[in-house]
Amino acid sequence: MLKKYSNFIYLNLVATLMTLSSYAFSANDIVIDIHEEQCVVTVSGNSNCDAGQCAGDSQCVCASKGDHIVWVANNEDPFDLDFGADSPLKENCGKHAKAGQQKCVVKTGLASGDEFVYDIRFEKCDQPADPRIIIK
Repeated sequence: MLKKYSNFIYLNLVATLMTLSSYAFSANDIVIDIHEEQCVVTVSGNSNCDAGQCAGDSQCVCASKGDHIVWVANNEDPFDLDFGADSPLKENCGKHAKAGQQKCVVKTGLASGDEFVYDIRFEKCDQPADPRIIIK
């Protein structure tokens, strides 16, 4: 009987570790925290900008070509990133709704100063948030 419970505990531990590792990101990643409560979405994080690039806009981040950006939601509700036809992200990243987090790479063929306004859309909400990314 004890062996049966120890296998159960082991399997739960492995499943938990696999879940946690899927949310891992490196120290060099630009992390954008998304807080959604009753469909009010706020965005925050280290802007990573040079002086004046975001002009104090708390929903703005700056990224260099090839940077990794990770959007992390405070819940497990699916969300997507809508840049319209002009996305700065490789491989259409963010276009499909995912729960919890999305990690994307910034394209390399962009010009310094390019600005991208986009929507963060939660499937359950009508109104998106509209932060922006500026290329360093």
